[in-house]
Amino acid sequence: TCTQVGECAANSMTCTAAGQSCDDPNTMMTGDWTCNCVAPSTGSATAMVATCVLDECVANGTTCLMGQTCNDPDQTVTGDWTCECNAPTTGSGSQMAATCVLDECVANVMTCTAAGQTCNDPNTSPATTGDWTCDCVAPSTGSGTAMAATCTQVGECAANSMTCTAAGQSCDDPNTMANAMTCTAAGQSCDD
Repeated sequence: TCTQVGECAANSMTCTAAGQSCDDPNTMMTGDWTCNCVAPSTGSATAMVATCVLDECVANGTTCLMGQTCNDPDQTVTGDWTCECNAPTTGSGSQMAATCVLDECVANVMTCTAAGQTCNDPNTSPATTGDWTCDCVAPSTGSGTAMAATCTQVGECAANSMTCTAAGQSCDDPNTMANAMTCTAAGQSCDD
């Protein structure tokens, strides 16, 4: 059994109740006793309970895989560390390695939308790149891998799509059996 000396004889309970140790560096002086955090936490405070800091990434950072970064947002709280995917991938894992995804449409969507097409990335694994496609909007057909598609027009758009594309719009013919073709720009529609 250890016997506390100096001011820790009277104040050690303040520290030990918080899971900390007490130290009186100069037993000839008053008011200099400290509460000290126990390793691996760090921190100390004079004449009061310390705020202990534990960077959980020091102990758990190797859990995060290559291309991920360990993040401990509040080092006074335990169990809140995460593995975050590095850009351009996205994803997060709470107290475990993250599952990272790479949606190539985030970077390439303008290639498709500028042509009046939709972007699709069928495999968002970071190990698989270059498989994103621009897909023609129905009733047109066609797809382009890693580039705008060459669409095959049907219905009225087959004969009149140049009217729309010359105006920077896309042709839409929702009912190829009726006179329903429209030229469409973002937020607008112009009937034929």
